[in-house]
Amino acid sequence: MGAQPSIIIDTIPDNLDGKDARGSIFLFIYEGRRKLTCCPSSHAAAVTAVWDLFPEISYNQSVSFHTDELPICGGEMTEVSPASWDKVTALVDKLTVRVESQENGERVELIVKSMTGRQMLLKVPSSMTVRSLKQRIGDYCGVPSGCEEGGDGQGQLRLIFSGRDLDGFLSYSLKECGIKNLSVIHMMQILRGAKPVIYLFAPDLLEATVRLSLSPQWGLSAIYPVVPITQGTTESLEKVIWSVRVNPGGTLMEHITGLEVAYLFWEATTNHIPPASPTHGTQLHESFDPSHPILNAENSVVIPVTNITPYLDKELQELGLHTEARMSFISFWLPAMLKHKYIALRFLPQDAYERAAPLAVTPRPDVITRVYMVFQGVGDEDLASWDAARKRGTKEQGIWKYIVGVDKSRIEDKGLFRVLEWGGMEIPLLNCRQEA
Repeated sequence: MGAQPSIIIDTIPDNLDGKDARGSIFLFIYEGRRKLTCCPSSHAAAVTAVWDLFPEISYNQSVSFHTDELPICGGEMTEVSPASWDKVTALVDKLTVRVESQENGERVELIVKSMTGRQMLLKVPSSMTVRSLKQRIGDYCGVPSGCEEGGDGQGQLRLIFSGRDLDGFLSYSLKECGIKNLSVIHMMQILRGAKPVIYLFAPDLLEATVRLSLSPQWGLSAIYPVVPITQGTTESLEKVIWSVRVNPGGTLMEHITGLEVAYLFWEATTNHIPPASPTHGTQLHESFDPSHPILNAENSVVIPVTNITPYLDKELQELGLHTEARMSFISFWLPAMLKHKYIALRFLPQDAYERAAPLAVTPRPDVITRVYMVFQGVGDEDLASWDAARKRGTKEQGIWKYIVGVDKSRIEDKGLFRVLEWGGMEIPLLNCRQEA
């Protein structure tokens, strides 16, 4: 094999003494061509930057970074590991990037499909391990794979082959797993149903039991107050039960832990279960599958992120959330939203959400309101395909109270026993299905 081309990365420090290159501009030089970009924040981001800036470098190729400028290198080119990326880039002002084609041995072409139906072709050695494949795909898609140096392989990325989750075969080669030329591998990112909180309001002191169950598509990852969780079986759903005293002021005293809290908290992560096959005929009820959520231009609105806080505050008020709940909701989701230029979002109909996360409260409340939002970021390059949702976001304000199905007058009636829940989920592009 002949010598491989190298890329030299020079840094232009923000500070004149050059003591810290973090946050600086990087100059990428490749075969005489020079391109500037922001300093990559991680090893994976640097690999992606190389692929984006120099398209002739294929994601099938192995990219590594090297330096000989640190005293510990002893004057010899030494590879920079992902774990040392931050410290090394703070101490050196240039890196050499080496590209290797890995042409030795039998190679197979894989068809890698996301849950959106998007796919890419990947040529790799059949001797490559599943761990290396998972890291390669994770780096390319910008999804933590857990397979970086020191990782346990349990990241946010899942690879599925012939119905099997390949996480159980990380040390196996592709050939040993029966993965052949033109094999189809499905990739998905684990989703998180984040911070659903449950408030209970009663006009008088009240003893209540709150039972939350989850469909098999997701499982509890955190609860508070911490009480025993009953694991799901083939015949029953996973569930958690809180026994609480509801004070007229809105605070709760959980009996098992003795804790006084403002609300009950739960969080869940999705499990890999193939989506249900489409049914023929008219579907009477909308369904919500947390592991395969559907968000498209027909069931959502698209809002510029600069307008997202006033939009959410107004819509949440119409949905019956009191001031503290609206503030908590917006402040929790705002950091994730600010990473994008536009936000596509929808609030689920309560009956669809109820089938995914059944909630039973005893004694039976006079009114239960469950507000659950799903959203994703939208960039300029994809905006045209969301045109209907953009128009809806401008013209059809106040629509969500009808879609969710709330009775605001009863939600605000302090003479009633009321339950209010809010939560949400960010849907990465890797998972979002746009088909109806």
